[in-house]
Amino acid sequence: MSTKGTQAPQASALPNGLDPDLKMPRKRKPVKNKKRWSQVMYMSYVLDFLTRNPITKDEECFVLTTDADVDFTPESVATQLDLMTRDSTVGAVCARTHPMGNGPLVWYQTFEYAIGHWFQKAAEHVLGSVLCALGCFSVYRCRAIKEILHIYATSVEHASDFLTRDMGEDRWLCTLMVQSGWRIEYCAVSENKPNCPREFEEFYKQRRRWIASTIANLMLILQEWRVITRVNQGISVLFILNQALLLFSTLISPGTVILVVAGTREKKIESSITKEPWQRQVKFWFKKIFLDKFSDTSGSSESEDSGSSEVEDDIALLFSVEDWLPDELKCGRDLDKFGSYSVIHGFRQYAQSFRYHGFDNTMFISGMNEKELKDIGIKTETHKQFILDQIELLPAFEIEYHVPVSIKE
Repeated sequence: MSTKGTQAPQASALPNGLDPDLKMPRKRKPVKNKKRWSQVMYMSYVLDFLTRNPITKDEECFVLTTDADVDFTPESVATQLDLMTRDSTVGAVCARTHPMGNGPLVWYQTFEYAIGHWFQKAAEHVLGSVLCALGCFSVYRCRAIKEILHIYATSVEHASDFLTRDMGEDRWLCTLMVQSGWRIEYCAVSENKPNCPREFEEFYKQRRRWIASTIANLMLILQEWRVITRVNQGISVLFILNQALLLFSTLISPGTVILVVAGTREKKIESSITKEPWQRQVKFWFKKIFLDKFSDTSGSSESEDSGSSEVEDDIALLFSVEDWLPDELKCGRDLDKFGSYSVIHGFRQYAQSFRYHGFDNTMFISGMNEKELKDIGIKTETHKQFILDQIELLPAFEIEYHVPVSIKE
């Protein structure tokens, strides 16, 4: 180690021949303290050493990246190197990760790694190429790193560059490899066990970086899919469509969850208003699912035999208008407490109005529309919509007719 004005004693070389001499700057300058810049520094130093050593070939040089808290075995490294030496187009190989720790947060991450890492990376490996080799335990080819290091070391100029490059360094490095034509493989036999976050604050910060980086890099790959499919033989149009589908589902998943929850709550409110007898619902769906399918697939002789049973089922599903109308409609109670409809006045005349116009049971009510409801005296929009919703739940009744062919008939 040497500085200007003073000469420190020279340190001996490391066993592998690396020179540990450092030169300190004269003035204090700002140091880029991001993780990506430390990786650039280390990789540049290793690649410069290999360049000065003519004995070592680039095809025989690999870099193992791992974290200090990762537990792995030599056999796991050997299996990764086997994949690297088998195919010269492979730029990196990642392993299967088993998070260590205890607690509900660790249990969730174990499930997340099983779905998002084991299954997804295996699918990417089969369809084309893995898009992210985890920095906690992966092997990189030095020649692949040398080709993209000058791009990997570029500074951030736009906000999107910060999301792509500094929020997820490992994914950005792998994106550059895929764009340069290298293939990244997944080795399920090679296993490692890192310590995952146990506190929610640490977990939140980690996922905030990972999710933003994943979406930003996926969008970058989709934007340049034409160039990537031409340069990289492992990337096909099918692989690009798969990634586009995954990105689309990721973007709409929060809204989908909200819609499902809101729809469930609305259905619960509606069921509390209508108070449909559960026996009627069971009979309706039993006929809809089983009897209709049976009548479609059965022959002519069987349909004649089952005709009488279907008629009996239709009769069993018939209800008078008084039994069909919910209690709130018959007695005119206030429905505001259920949260969807205004105060109901005059509903006690609705049953009489149905009967007066000939709609005395559900066989005739099932075919009613909005105009017919208005004709019998139901003019309030909310009331009509409420009753139309009940009519949609009724099965369709058909009255069989026979046209005589001769005078005798």
